[in-house]
Amino acid sequence: MSTLVELRDSRNRLALEMRQIVGDQANWDAATEQRFDALDKDLQALDKRIGAIDKANKLAAEESAVRGQAVEVEERKAATQPGILSPEAQRRAFNAWLRGNEQELEPELRQYNRQREQRAQSVGTNSAGGYLVAQEFGGFIEAARRQYGGMLSVATVYPTSSGADLLLPSVDETGVSGSILSENSQISESAMTFSQLTVSSYMYTSGLVLVSQQLIQDSEFPLDTFIANALGERLGRAQNAHWTTGTGSSQPHGVVTGAASGKAGATGQTTTVIYADIVDLVYSVDAAYRQNARFMTKDASIGIIRKLLDSQNRPLWEPSVQAGQPDSILGYPIVVNNDVATMAASAKSILFGDFSKYIIRDVSGIQVVRMGERYADYLQVGFYAFQRTGGRLNAANSTTYNPVKYYANSAS
Repeated sequence: MSTLVELRDSRNRLALEMRQIVGDQANWDAATEQRFDALDKDLQALDKRIGAIDKANKLAAEESAVRGQAVEVEERKAATQPGILSPEAQRRAFNAWLRGNEQELEPELRQYNRQREQRAQSVGTNSAGGYLVAQEFGGFIEAARRQYGGMLSVATVYPTSSGADLLLPSVDETGVSGSILSENSQISESAMTFSQLTVSSYMYTSGLVLVSQQLIQDSEFPLDTFIANALGERLGRAQNAHWTTGTGSSQPHGVVTGAASGKAGATGQTTTVIYADIVDLVYSVDAAYRQNARFMTKDASIGIIRKLLDSQNRPLWEPSVQAGQPDSILGYPIVVNNDVATMAASAKSILFGDFSKYIIRDVSGIQVVRMGERYADYLQVGFYAFQRTGGRLNAANSTTYNPVKYYANSAS
């Protein structure tokens, strides 16, 4: 069986050959196009195999990184604050709480758990025996959230200690410039016009995850990482959907809601997009925002874009030749976000711009609730998580100089 390194090497060789074919504009003919399509088919098959292996390894790598960061932070704290629990002790305490056998813990670990529960209730998000998870476990949930949807990987995240509305100052100076000043002339006034964007917070729950007593009693079963992945994935799905298309009414303002129109498809493009429209979408975004820009669309739409050719019949899509780096269109990276609309009549199906201008605010920490009695007759224990978060695109000028713009398919 090929190793991941060998598969990636094979993929990179295919990608390099495809780039060379695209670059040889003078010799692009039917045979060349056929060769390119064959290579593309092989590349997609390799991507599928690599993705399957990579997905199995990704969580372990992320967890290892989070653990390493947590250990470093806690060791620094412990150096100046005697009595701080080590990361391993914190994990033991949390696992005991999850399994409901805290009576087996040392007194200091039981006290640690009680302090966590008291702190969870003090932040006002629940009073049902919740537990405010420690930094290490919270990092696992964060990693799981990032896997579901593209917004968390490209937006700017602000952690806040309270859920009060976050007021962001905003100013649009893109249309203002200096001027030549004649000798002995007075400088004219040009006041900056500030505005405020309000980013509210909303309570999200993962819904109930049921775990059998057999797994809970199995000391070898990694209950903490299992719970983290399950809760994180559920929170990630719900939050990403609203960060993408949320209306702003009783839910976050999605990036699509805050974006401006960049290009509308011509009649007949209800489920397609053409090369010229992709170019027009790119240049509808001001050059100041294109420096950090990328495309965002759903996976099915990328399949459509991969088939587009430029004016010399060369594919727009460029396969990445570096592991871990996204493929690109016209030199801009592509972010997969399956909460972006499917191509259909009038659908806002492709986004382009600087997504770091989208602000995600996370409130306090993530809390986990253990329900030990409700499902006892099924020999199960229920767990669910709470988190308060919100989001909004920071766009002072919502039309001409909006940092993110969308392509909308034609209405008919």
